[in-house]
Amino acid sequence: MSLNNRSYRHEIAFALTFVMFVTSLSCDLNRSRKNGKRNPNTQPSRDEAVSPPQKRESTGASDSHPSAKPDAKTQDGITFIGKVIAVADGDTITILTEDFRERKIRFNGIDAPEKSQVFGQKSKQNLSRLIFGKTVEIIVTKQDRYGRSVGKVILGEEDVGLRQIADGFAWHFKKYENEQSAGDRIAYAETEERARRQKIGLWSHDNHVPPWIWREAKR
Repeated sequence: MSLNNRSYRHEIAFALTFVMFVTSLSCDLNRSRKNGKRNPNTQPSRDEAVSPPQKRESTGASDSHPSAKPDAKTQDGITFIGKVIAVADGDTITILTEDFRERKIRFNGIDAPEKSQVFGQKSKQNLSRLIFGKTVEIIVTKQDRYGRSVGKVILGEEDVGLRQIADGFAWHFKKYENEQSAGDRIAYAETEERARRQKIGLWSHDNHVPPWIWREAKR
């Protein structure tokens, strides 16, 4: 075999070896870049942090059924956002949440006249005017014995329960004031006193029986 033929064969072999090396390197790079996944056979380096499995925290509600009702303790601090689809009276509404669940909400910190009381219908009408069809935020404090979420209702930046008191359509429900923040307790009490002095809403009427007394008399 001539010297030229041997040289030609060496060049071909070198070229083939180089192409195989580049192809292998490209495949390795693609595997390492794809979704940031590690080759399962590759051991982590000493510099890489390996996180232990995280223990799932219990929420207090059933993990197996998404519609299970949480108890009063686990509801504390939960926030719902939803559209007001019904107003039962001056302190109770129904919202449709972002996950399309209906939730009945009882306002925390206020007690409005019952519908059959003087100013009961006006209290309901005032609340409807304020929030019906609008999206509100509910800061839940507990769940009551009727299955309602009890909480503070916020429209934009406004505390709707405090507005009901200011408009003269609800009492500050002092029986449960310990479930309010210190700031809310003061604000609700002072707002009711102001409405009384100015004879706003139900305070313009001489026969303003607190709803908790009215309910007790009806039992």
